[in-house]
Amino acid sequence: MNNSTRSFCFLRILALSSVCLLAPRFLWSEDVVAVLSSQSVHYQKALQGFQDTMGSTVSVFTSMISQEPIPENVKVVVSFGTKASSQKYPQQAVLVSCMALGISKESVAHEGAFVHVNMLPRADVLLPKILELQQGLKFLAVFYVSDSYSNYINELNQACESLGLNMFNEKLSDTSFLAEHLNSLVKRPDAIWVPPDAVLVNSQCMQALTQYSSRNRVAFYVPNAKLVELGATASIYSGFEEVGRVAARAAQKILSGEKYPDRIFPEKCDFIVNKSSLDNIGIKITPDIEKKIKKIY
Repeated sequence: MNNSTRSFCFLRILALSSVCLLAPRFLWSEDVVAVLSSQSVHYQKALQGFQDTMGSTVSVFTSMISQEPIPENVKVVVSFGTKASSQKYPQQAVLVSCMALGISKESVAHEGAFVHVNMLPRADVLLPKILELQQGLKFLAVFYVSDSYSNYINELNQACESLGLNMFNEKLSDTSFLAEHLNSLVKRPDAIWVPPDAVLVNSQCMQALTQYSSRNRVAFYVPNAKLVELGATASIYSGFEEVGRVAARAAQKILSGEKYPDRIFPEKCDFIVNKSSLDNIGIKITPDIEKKIKKIY
């Protein structure tokens, strides 16, 4: 065999090896689709993290816009937002729901398997990070409205007990008089935390909570950076790209036949803080914390 023949054979083997190695990635592009609730920049960021982690091009549909139906043989549907997560998909597909406030298995139309990618870090991760920022925290108050957050609130309560903290939590039936309700609290908490509850995270409620925080020098922890910009003390949350990456890893596990939980939490989270609120409450940013802060308002 001459040199040119050997070179040709080597290149052919290399090409065939590459195809074999890349084949699962190309198959994923046929077995999984992404559905966006809209063209929102937040969904686009999450989609970018999802696509980058998948390592292959995935068909993307936009809820209420795409006329083309979801392929009947699809194995995984990754939905971004409440509208996309609320739709009905082929029953054999696993629905991986992201960035859908208040969504649960019981509330979706999809009849197949359901996985919820949480926007929040695990409760036993969130609480220690709050304590890193506010070391004097002893009593935490939590308010929520939607039943879909009940499990997380219970997990947060367990995390408080394990760390020797007191926690008061209340499911609000009416947020119209939240300001008056806060002022009637028998014991003033050291901090208040709220989940990304769509009914609670609105301008009226946020104004009441922010004003109570400022007036009583009570730390106010929120689920996103925008609320910190508007006056809340801090947010310990996962970015949209990280949520997309977590969804991709879940899809890869499902397609590989691995076991997967019905609730998945982001692995990475960021500190966003409001300097004026921290100063008012008397919380000092230590050098160690400063290294972890992504943004200061």
